[in-house]
Amino acid sequence: MIDKEESDVGSSAKKGLAARLKHQALDLVDRYHGAQGIGPDAYSATPSSHPMADAKFLLSLVALLNTKIISPQKFVQYAAPVAPRLESARINVFGSGAAWGLGFGFRNLPVHEPYLITSALVVEALSAVIATGLLDLDFESLHEDGTRALASWLQYWVQPYPDKALALPQYSEHLREPVINTAAYALGVAARSGSGPLGHQAAEAREKLSMIAELRIRGIGWQYSASSKVVDLMHQCYTINAFPPDMCPMIDEWHADLVSLFDGGINYLDACTLITDESELASSYELPIVRRMDGRCVRVERKPARLWSLGELLLSLSRRGGLIEDELRRSQWKRTANRVAIHVLELLDTHSEEAGFVRHSMHGLHGIVELLALHRSGMRASDGRLDEAL
Repeated sequence: MIDKEESDVGSSAKKGLAARLKHQALDLVDRYHGAQGIGPDAYSATPSSHPMADAKFLLSLVALLNTKIISPQKFVQYAAPVAPRLESARINVFGSGAAWGLGFGFRNLPVHEPYLITSALVVEALSAVIATGLLDLDFESLHEDGTRALASWLQYWVQPYPDKALALPQYSEHLREPVINTAAYALGVAARSGSGPLGHQAAEAREKLSMIAELRIRGIGWQYSASSKVVDLMHQCYTINAFPPDMCPMIDEWHADLVSLFDGGINYLDACTLITDESELASSYELPIVRRMDGRCVRVERKPARLWSLGELLLSLSRRGGLIEDELRRSQWKRTANRVAIHVLELLDTHSEEAGFVRHSMHGLHGIVELLALHRSGMRASDGRLDEAL
């Protein structure tokens, strides 16, 4: 039985973590805003603006606004400068439609290569900002152009998935093989859209998401693409986060598999590889981490999870926890999310190299603010009100 003193210690620790999360979130927001969204990337050392980071920043601001951690005035102050950056970074496709890329050249492709995942994230973020009712005009125009382009992408830039009666949107304009997580995420944005060009594709998007769910390997997850046997943490989270809540009867099992597969004990691991021939294991530099499930085998890489992988895991666990009404089960999800949050905070607090990469740090921010929302849901100050917004 837990005595009162032990319970008080646990409660104090939770308050301490919540305070650290809030402090880190607001610090990240201030620094990103002050730098005008410009910084280096893991794949490009040259400081530049990154549309994916801007999208994550906007989604984080909306979550901070909804939990009353920032005021409407602060929200407008932070969010308004992002619209001109996204306008400047837009890539015109399908006539006057807008798509977005990485902000730097990659894999011998130009800076202005449009990528599906970036475009889907930007459209999702613009939708969330418009829904607040605090910013219109520039955001609405960008959203209209982005939505129209994404709808055309889902209709015309598609490729067949091998051995399946399924056509999925391609990874980028010139990298045409569909990648599971990016395809799922874009389809998820369409499936949640209630009107406009994407809304007309919602039913088809849901049907394709159901077929993507069937591609999942039980106990393991989704391989990166038909030609890649990699199963990595961040892309599993992106795929899970793509599904509307009403389409996920197995989501708790998916999360349990995810946490179990990538749990490295003192930290989380970043990726594993499906093994079709176990003789491949003999070539490992040291005894490999091998996990066998349902007759399938994976070799887990001895590489700690990256900041953006942990951020997306934290986001996924926190969102799911927020949908659970049973308090006991909700507490289980909170505790698991808290553990992930500690790893995120360690990477950010120690000013690791990753913390300087803006796409990585904004994934961390998004996960942190969603956990804050989970902590604050149902929590009130002694006078019955949430803390006043900053």
